[in-house]
Amino acid sequence: MFEHGTGIQWHAQRLIVFDTTSGLCQELTGSTSIELVSRPSSTFRPGACNPAPKRVLLLTNSEHGQANVFLATSYALLTLEDEDVKVHFASFQPIQSFVSATSDHAQQDKPGARPIVFHTIDGVDMVSAWTRPEIAAEQEALKNRSIIPLVHDIRRTLMVLKVTLPWTGPEFVQIMQSVISIVDDVQPDVIAVDPCFSPALTALRHSKAKFTVLSPNTIKDFAIPYQPNAEALWKYPRDGVVRIVDWLEAEPMAVLETGVVVCAVHHGGANSFLEAVCAGVPQVVLPVWMDTFDFARRAELLGIGRWGNRLTRKLCEEKELGAILTEVVAGEKAPAYAGKAKELAALCKESGGGRFFLPSGQLIP
Repeated sequence: MFEHGTGIQWHAQRLIVFDTTSGLCQELTGSTSIELVSRPSSTFRPGACNPAPKRVLLLTNSEHGQANVFLATSYALLTLEDEDVKVHFASFQPIQSFVSATSDHAQQDKPGARPIVFHTIDGVDMVSAWTRPEIAAEQEALKNRSIIPLVHDIRRTLMVLKVTLPWTGPEFVQIMQSVISIVDDVQPDVIAVDPCFSPALTALRHSKAKFTVLSPNTIKDFAIPYQPNAEALWKYPRDGVVRIVDWLEAEPMAVLETGVVVCAVHHGGANSFLEAVCAGVPQVVLPVWMDTFDFARRAELLGIGRWGNRLTRKLCEEKELGAILTEVVAGEKAPAYAGKAKELAALCKESGGGRFFLPSGQLIP
């Protein structure tokens, strides 16, 4: 593709010329002489003579804890300057409306952006699988703690495996085959997959497809297996009014950004941790599984909060949690926690945000 200009005489038996002024293509035949400048043009004009778009396939579970980063990535890809990207988003039906909203928002911000193509994956989504009665009954049974801590921890570990892999054998295979079919149909240039989406990971490895892993978590989760001498286990540092509701009517991020929140208490999920960081709010983290313990410790290492149930582990008790809340909100160190939280929020904003609101007020990650 070349831009019109002066400099080079070109004689051709058959030549396709792209006019950057009109955005149209013209075929020249015979010995027609034209003037060209031999520099590539990055100009993209929808509907004109353009190269094929880059095809990106995103594979994720439909639960927002993992899917939000894929929605944000979809928006970022579609709004890249001077890039023609076609995003294919493969997941389960519950996330489809959010994919459509993200697509609409991207097209609003970049006219000419291609809409996201949604592919429904056959099979049972993760939440539907892990809320089955038999798994729910086992989770309820875990409330009866064993007097031997090791026994209780083993039971919880086995439960975690059932939550992260809640599908039966046939269900797992059905999802895997559906993913393989989607990959064959799309023929993507790039594939990004949710690390918690085991059937998709299995499908990609089985088909020897090239892919990358996209996660809201930190690089630590990927680096641990490569640390020698089990260093992951020993090398890190050692050292008024209550309103009870089922869930917040407003988005948690909107509440945090009001400026009146003095502390965020949460379970340590990546979204909860990063939202509080971006809002500059000190945190008390009550981790319950896997990466949530990392974020509890990370809050302490960054000086922006405390691990709230270190002694009671996956539960919390009044004596321990009360003292920690007092320290973070009203203790001698409270100004230091608040100051560090604001410093980190300012650092996050240096390169822009990552969240946008539709005119309706709906939040797009």
